[in-house]
Amino acid sequence: MPPAFSADKVSPLKSKATVQTRNLSRLSTVYVLKQTSRQGGAETLFVSDDAVRIVQENAGRWTLASSPGWSPIVLNTVNHTYCEAKGDSRNLLMQRYMMIEGGDLTKCKWKPVEKAKIGSLAAERVIDANSASADREAAFDSMADELKICGFWVASDLKISPGAANLVARIRGCPQIGRFPLRFIHITRAGRKSVIIDTFSCEKKSMPLAEMRIPAGYRRTRTEYDGGLSDSNMLEELVPQTRGKTGGQGGK
Repeated sequence: MPPAFSADKVSPLKSKATVQTRNLSRLSTVYVLKQTSRQGGAETLFVSDDAVRIVQENAGRWTLASSPGWSPIVLNTVNHTYCEAKGDSRNLLMQRYMMIEGGDLTKCKWKPVEKAKIGSLAAERVIDANSASADREAAFDSMADELKICGFWVASDLKISPGAANLVARIRGCPQIGRFPLRFIHITRAGRKSVIIDTFSCEKKSMPLAEMRIPAGYRRTRTEYDGGLSDSNMLEELVPQTRGKTGGQGGK
Protein backbone atom coordinates (compact mmCIF):
# COMPACT_ATOMS: atom_id res chain seq x y z
CA MET A 1 0.00 0.00 0.00
CA PRO A 2 1.47 3.41 -0.96
CA PRO A 3 2.04 5.99 1.82
CA ALA A 4 -0.51 8.75 2.35
CA PHE A 5 1.76 11.39 0.82
CA SER A 6 2.39 9.39 -2.34
CA ALA A 7 1.54 10.98 -5.68
CA ASP A 8 -0.52 7.85 -6.38
CA LYS A 9 -3.07 8.96 -3.76
CA VAL A 10 -5.00 12.20 -4.45
CA SER A 11 -7.00 14.01 -1.74
CA PRO A 12 -10.79 13.97 -2.47
CA LEU A 13 -10.94 17.73 -1.76
CA LYS A 14 -8.07 18.45 -4.12
CA SER A 15 -9.64 16.24 -6.77
CA LYS A 16 -12.99 18.05 -6.45
CA ALA A 17 -11.30 21.46 -6.71
CA THR A 18 -9.46 20.33 -9.84
CA VAL A 19 -12.72 19.21 -11.44
CA GLN A 20 -14.39 22.55 -10.57
CA THR A 21 -11.47 24.48 -12.09
CA ARG A 22 -11.68 22.43 -15.26
CA ASN A 23 -15.46 23.01 -15.47
CA LEU A 24 -15.02 26.79 -15.16
CA SER A 25 -12.28 26.88 -17.78
CA ARG A 26 -14.21 24.88 -20.39
CA LEU A 27 -15.95 26.81 -23.15
CA SER A 28 -19.71 27.13 -22.95
CA THR A 29 -22.27 28.35 -25.50
CA VAL A 30 -23.33 31.88 -24.55
CA TYR A 31 -25.84 34.26 -26.11
CA VAL A 32 -24.78 37.92 -25.97
CA LEU A 33 -27.77 40.27 -26.05
CA LYS A 34 -27.89 44.05 -26.14
CA GLN A 35 -30.89 45.37 -24.21
CA THR A 36 -32.15 48.50 -22.55
CA SER A 37 -34.09 48.34 -19.30
CA ARG A 38 -35.93 50.79 -17.11
CA GLN A 39 -33.72 50.19 -14.10
CA GLY A 40 -30.37 49.79 -15.82
CA GLY A 41 -30.34 51.68 -19.11
CA ALA A 42 -28.09 50.15 -21.77
CA GLU A 43 -27.04 46.64 -20.78
CA THR A 44 -25.19 43.64 -22.22
CA LEU A 45 -26.41 40.20 -21.18
CA PHE A 46 -24.31 37.02 -21.36
CA VAL A 47 -26.71 34.10 -21.07
CA SER A 48 -25.94 30.37 -20.96
CA ASP A 49 -27.92 27.38 -19.69
CA ASP A 50 -26.01 27.46 -16.39
CA ALA A 51 -25.15 31.11 -15.75
CA VAL A 52 -26.09 34.71 -16.51
CA ARG A 53 -24.04 37.92 -16.42
CA ILE A 54 -25.76 41.31 -16.88
CA VAL A 55 -23.45 44.28 -17.40
CA GLN A 56 -24.81 47.82 -16.96
CA GLU A 57 -22.73 49.79 -19.41
CA ASN A 58 -22.67 53.15 -17.62
CA ALA A 59 -23.21 52.21 -13.98
CA GLY A 60 -20.22 50.05 -13.12
CA ARG A 61 -22.60 47.31 -12.04
CA TRP A 62 -22.85 43.61 -12.88
CA THR A 63 -25.49 41.09 -11.89
CA LEU A 64 -24.43 37.43 -11.81
CA ALA A 65 -26.43 34.25 -11.20
CA SER A 66 -25.92 30.56 -11.81
CA SER A 67 -27.72 27.24 -11.49
CA PRO A 68 -29.09 25.53 -9.55
CA GLY A 69 -30.16 28.28 -7.14
CA TRP A 70 -30.15 31.28 -9.52
CA SER A 71 -29.70 33.72 -6.62
CA PRO A 72 -28.56 37.09 -8.04
CA ILE A 73 -25.21 38.51 -6.96
CA VAL A 74 -24.72 42.23 -7.63
CA LEU A 75 -21.18 43.51 -8.23
CA ASN A 76 -19.93 47.09 -7.96
CA THR A 77 -17.00 47.14 -10.37
CA VAL A 78 -15.83 50.55 -9.13
CA ASN A 79 -15.41 49.55 -5.47
CA HIS A 80 -14.78 45.85 -6.18
CA THR A 81 -17.61 44.77 -3.88
CA TYR A 82 -20.55 42.39 -4.21
CA CYS A 83 -23.72 41.44 -2.37
CA GLU A 84 -26.05 38.44 -2.61
CA ALA A 85 -29.80 38.79 -3.08
CA LYS A 86 -30.28 35.19 -1.85
CA GLY A 87 -33.30 34.65 -4.07
CA ASP A 88 -35.39 37.24 -2.19
CA SER A 89 -37.31 39.14 -4.86
CA ARG A 90 -37.62 42.15 -2.54
CA ASN A 91 -33.92 42.81 -3.18
CA LEU A 92 -34.60 43.24 -6.90
CA LEU A 93 -35.66 46.67 -8.05
CA MET A 94 -38.40 45.92 -10.59
CA GLN A 95 -39.84 43.07 -8.51
CA ARG A 96 -40.22 45.47 -5.58
CA TYR A 97 -42.00 47.93 -7.86
CA MET A 98 -44.40 45.25 -9.13
CA MET A 99 -45.22 44.21 -5.55
CA ILE A 100 -45.93 47.83 -4.62
CA GLU A 101 -48.37 47.97 -7.53
CA GLY A 102 -50.14 44.92 -6.12
CA GLY A 103 -49.90 42.83 -9.28
CA ASP A 104 -50.22 39.02 -8.99
CA LEU A 105 -49.23 37.29 -12.22
CA THR A 106 -48.71 33.78 -10.82
CA LYS A 107 -52.16 32.52 -11.89
CA CYS A 108 -51.98 33.71 -15.49
CA LYS A 109 -52.13 31.25 -18.36
CA TRP A 110 -49.98 32.72 -21.09
CA LYS A 111 -50.82 32.19 -24.76
CA PRO A 112 -49.14 33.55 -27.94
CA VAL A 113 -51.17 36.03 -30.01
CA GLU A 114 -48.62 37.63 -32.35
CA LYS A 115 -45.24 36.91 -33.96
CA ALA A 116 -42.41 39.28 -34.95
CA LYS A 117 -38.62 39.69 -35.13
CA ILE A 118 -36.88 41.47 -32.26
CA GLY A 119 -33.13 41.96 -32.29
CA SER A 120 -32.73 39.25 -34.99
CA LEU A 121 -34.68 36.80 -32.78
CA ALA A 122 -38.03 35.23 -33.56
CA ALA A 123 -40.44 36.48 -30.92
CA GLU A 124 -44.02 36.03 -29.74
CA ARG A 125 -46.30 38.37 -27.85
CA VAL A 126 -48.02 36.45 -25.05
CA ILE A 127 -51.08 37.50 -23.04
CA ASP A 128 -53.07 36.01 -20.17
CA ALA A 129 -55.67 33.64 -21.63
CA ASN A 130 -57.98 34.51 -18.72
CA SER A 131 -58.10 38.20 -19.66
CA ALA A 132 -60.01 39.95 -22.41
CA SER A 133 -57.78 40.69 -25.40
CA ALA A 134 -56.79 44.29 -26.10
CA ASP A 135 -54.73 46.20 -28.60
CA ARG A 136 -51.01 45.91 -27.84
CA GLU A 137 -50.75 49.69 -27.37
CA ALA A 138 -53.72 50.18 -25.05
CA ALA A 139 -52.94 52.38 -22.03
CA PHE A 140 -53.04 51.22 -18.40
CA ASP A 141 -52.13 52.73 -15.06
CA SER A 142 -51.03 49.33 -13.74
CA MET A 143 -48.18 47.46 -15.43
CA ALA A 144 -49.55 44.20 -14.03
CA ASP A 145 -52.88 44.74 -15.83
CA GLU A 146 -51.06 45.70 -19.00
CA LEU A 147 -48.93 42.54 -18.86
CA LYS A 148 -52.06 40.40 -18.56
CA ILE A 149 -54.16 42.07 -21.24
CA CYS A 150 -51.66 43.47 -23.77
CA GLY A 151 -48.90 41.03 -22.96
CA PHE A 152 -45.15 41.13 -23.46
CA TRP A 153 -42.69 39.70 -25.97
CA VAL A 154 -40.62 36.54 -25.41
CA ALA A 155 -38.08 34.70 -27.56
CA SER A 156 -39.27 31.79 -29.69
CA ASP A 157 -35.94 30.34 -30.81
CA LEU A 158 -33.45 31.23 -28.08
CA LYS A 159 -32.27 27.84 -26.84
CA ILE A 160 -31.50 28.43 -23.17
CA SER A 161 -32.68 26.76 -19.98
CA PRO A 162 -35.94 27.84 -18.29
CA GLY A 163 -33.91 28.65 -15.19
CA ALA A 164 -31.79 31.22 -17.02
CA ALA A 165 -34.84 32.71 -18.74
CA ASN A 166 -36.75 32.99 -15.46
CA LEU A 167 -33.80 34.65 -13.73
CA VAL A 168 -33.72 37.43 -16.32
CA ALA A 169 -37.52 37.76 -16.20
CA ARG A 170 -37.42 38.08 -12.41
CA ILE A 171 -34.83 40.84 -12.57
CA ARG A 172 -36.83 42.65 -15.27
CA GLY A 173 -40.12 42.42 -13.39
CA CYS A 174 -41.67 40.19 -16.07
CA PRO A 175 -43.64 36.98 -15.44
CA GLN A 176 -41.50 33.85 -15.11
CA ILE A 177 -42.78 31.49 -17.80
CA GLY A 178 -39.54 29.73 -18.77
CA ARG A 179 -39.06 31.89 -21.87
CA PHE A 180 -36.62 34.75 -22.35
CA PRO A 181 -38.20 38.25 -22.11
CA LEU A 182 -37.37 40.55 -25.04
CA ARG A 183 -39.73 43.53 -24.97
CA PHE A 184 -42.25 45.21 -22.69
CA ILE A 185 -43.16 48.87 -23.22
CA HIS A 186 -45.57 50.36 -20.70
CA ILE A 187 -48.02 53.00 -21.95
CA THR A 188 -49.61 55.24 -19.34
CA ARG A 189 -53.13 56.69 -19.42
CA ALA A 190 -51.54 59.94 -20.57
CA GLY A 191 -50.11 58.10 -23.59
CA ARG A 192 -46.48 58.27 -22.48
CA LYS A 193 -44.36 55.25 -23.43
CA SER A 194 -41.98 53.85 -20.82
CA VAL A 195 -39.53 51.17 -21.93
CA ILE A 196 -39.36 48.48 -19.26
CA ILE A 197 -37.26 46.21 -21.44
CA ASP A 198 -36.28 46.11 -25.13
CA THR A 199 -33.81 44.05 -27.16
CA PHE A 200 -31.67 45.25 -30.05
CA SER A 201 -29.30 42.44 -30.96
CA CYS A 202 -28.25 38.89 -30.15
CA GLU A 203 -25.18 36.87 -31.12
CA LYS A 204 -23.98 33.40 -30.21
CA LYS A 205 -20.41 32.83 -29.01
CA SER A 206 -18.27 30.56 -26.81
CA MET A 207 -16.68 31.69 -23.56
CA PRO A 208 -15.42 30.06 -20.33
CA LEU A 209 -17.86 29.85 -17.43
CA ALA A 210 -15.21 31.48 -15.23
CA GLU A 211 -16.17 34.80 -16.87
CA MET A 212 -19.68 34.38 -15.41
CA ARG A 213 -18.37 34.21 -11.82
CA ILE A 214 -17.24 36.76 -9.21
CA PRO A 215 -13.75 38.01 -10.16
CA ALA A 216 -10.89 37.60 -7.70
CA GLY A 217 -10.32 40.43 -5.23
CA TYR A 218 -13.98 41.38 -4.62
CA ARG A 219 -15.25 41.76 -1.03
CA ARG A 220 -18.76 41.09 0.20
CA THR A 221 -21.02 43.96 1.36
CA ARG A 222 -24.56 44.29 2.73
CA THR A 223 -26.28 46.34 0.01
CA GLU A 224 -26.26 46.15 -3.78
CA TYR A 225 -25.62 49.90 -4.08
CA ASP A 226 -22.51 50.13 -1.94
CA GLY A 227 -20.66 53.33 -2.77
CA GLY A 228 -23.60 54.93 -4.57
CA LEU A 229 -27.26 55.52 -3.83
CA SER A 230 -28.38 53.28 -0.98
CA ASP A 231 -30.53 50.26 -1.71
CA SER A 232 -33.34 51.82 0.34
CA ASN A 233 -33.38 55.00 -1.74
CA MET A 234 -32.73 53.70 -5.26
CA LEU A 235 -36.31 52.65 -6.05
CA GLU A 236 -37.63 56.02 -4.86
CA GLU A 237 -35.12 57.88 -7.02
CA LEU A 238 -36.21 55.98 -10.15
CA VAL A 239 -39.95 55.78 -9.36
CA PRO A 240 -40.96 58.87 -7.32
CA GLN A 241 -44.51 57.63 -6.67
CA THR A 242 -43.08 54.83 -4.52
CA ARG A 243 -41.50 57.25 -2.04
CA GLY A 244 -42.35 56.21 1.50
CA LYS A 245 -43.49 52.72 0.43
CA THR A 246 -40.19 50.89 0.13
CA GLY A 247 -39.54 50.40 3.82
CA GLY A 248 -36.14 52.11 3.60
CA GLN A 249 -34.76 55.20 5.23
CA GLY A 250 -35.29 57.27 2.11
CA GLY A 251 -39.07 57.21 2.50
CA LYS A 252 -39.12 58.53 6.06
